[in-house]
Amino acid sequence: MTPVGKLNLKLHRVKDKEEEKIFLLVEDRIESDGKKIYQEDISVISAELATKMTYRDAVKEGKQFVKDFPSTCTINRRVKGERSFQLDLIHLLRDTSFKLCRMEK
Repeated sequence: MTPVGKLNLKLHRVKDKEEEKIFLLVEDRIESDGKKIYQEDISVISAELATKMTYRDAVKEGKQFVKDFPSTCTINRRVKGERSFQLDLIHLLRDTSFKLCRMEK
């Protein structure tokens, strides 16, 4: 699911005879979250709306812009996932800055 709606792509696999590898020609040119239905931009919008209103209201608001908007459960999972990522990043930055401060002394 993208901001412009659902995209159905038929991708052809190609076999490299020299390296014996099978790959998709456009795989490196298309940003995709793999098996996730909603792409990152839709997920960010839904999580952002959820910070300002209830999940149910966020879905109603989002459906005004995108016909197939994530459900309340999906928004909840994405918010938890983003929070986990942010906390990991904060801990990494703290550890890195602490190590840098110790090195400077």
